Amino acid sequence: METNYKKKILILGSLCLVFLGLIFSLSFLGQRRVTQERAYGAGTLSLTSSVANPTVGQEFWVEARVNTAEKVSMFDLVISYNKAIVDVMPAGEGDVVVNSLYDCRTVKTDDNNGKIILQGAIKNVVCGTARFEDNPPAQVTGNVLLAKFKVKGIAAGNPQISFGNPNIIYGFNPNQADTIITLSAKNPLVITIVAGSGATATPGGPTATPTVTGSPTATPTTPPGGNPVLNFKIKFQGVTVKRADQKVKVIVKKGSLNKTFGDVSVVSDDNGIYSGSVTLTEVPAGGNYKIFIKGPKHLARKFCENNQAGRCVGSGKVTLAAGANTFDFSKIVLEAGDLPNPSDSNKQDGVVNSVDYSLWKSRIGNEDADSLAVADVNFDGIVNFTGDWMLMRVTLETKYEEEE
Repeated sequence: METNYKKKILILGSLCLVFLGLIFSLSFLGQRRVTQERAYGAGTLSLTSSVANPTVGQEFWVEARVNTAEKVSMFDLVISYNKAIVDVMPAGEGDVVVNSLYDCRTVKTDDNNGKIILQGAIKNVVCGTARFEDNPPAQVTGNVLLAKFKVKGIAAGNPQISFGNPNIIYGFNPNQADTIITLSAKNPLVITIVAGSGATATPGGPTATPTVTGSPTATPTTPPGGNPVLNFKIKFQGVTVKRADQKVKVIVKKGSLNKTFGDVSVVSDDNGIYSGSVTLTEVPAGGNYKIFIKGPKHLARKFCENNQAGRCVGSGKVTLAAGANTFDFSKIVLEAGDLPNPSDSNKQDGVVNSVDYSLWKSRIGNEDADSLAVADVNFDGIVNFTGDWMLMRVTLETKYEEEE
């Protein structure tokens, strides 16, 4: 009896050890798995110029590069510059180029604030999420060219071209979350624009136009018969029934003309189509205009023609006559997600990102007026997941608003 009892004790003890060992192994594997998913790499950002000493009036390229041993899969860069010293050529005209290795490419120039945004994601990536298929595509390491943009010196001095915030670089990490590349340095462009004699420093380059101090500024004249009046229809993403009145911005552009009309009231019909009207003061009658409409929690949308059904590319085709002009812009939606930030005077920054997500998340479930003004993107009277966040997720695939 005693022998059998001892055997049972030994068997039970062995089973306990096996069980404890299994728990330890699972725990270790779980920790190891987490470690694999949260991988980090290292890299250094830098900006370089194609010209050592550019002169006033000369155009040159600035390259954004990262030096890393990781295979760069995605990047999101913000670069600032002194707009009084240099002019960055506008996006969409071949003067801002993202490395063709990155299929998902977005650029945005904001000369009013001295800022350019560059984004790219490599092949087989779901644009905006940096998630890969099992087999990674060809990628490069080392001193990787991410993007370049053309700059023109407009005054002598230091252009202060440097990396702003945020600057995010990811690397490929097979079957796991993508590697976060920690940036040990973000080296600015050290360069000075020097005064020239009116010509560029290189043969065949553009000629600078001398600045005439005190020259008169042209004032747009009011066309005969009065100002153009824009009567328009728009549609907000996710709004399919009658909702509350809203306020939008209307921006009219052609050449050097850039006029913004804020707080334009729009009213919904039973199908969620909004109508508005604005008198375009100091906008001469004529053709080839582009019209941008920006919603209260939306990216700006560019319109080039009446009944536009797709993205507008190239020059505008809108003709504005003195008096009433009626346009239907409701065939494509204003994309939701660019939320007004109460911590920054309710400004919208033209991008849908983690800041907007935080603004929405901190107000989820709220129905008070202040919360609705920030994060109720479908105007249904509550900040929620199914109505608001699902719309913002779609816009995150686009991220930056249209311009120029």
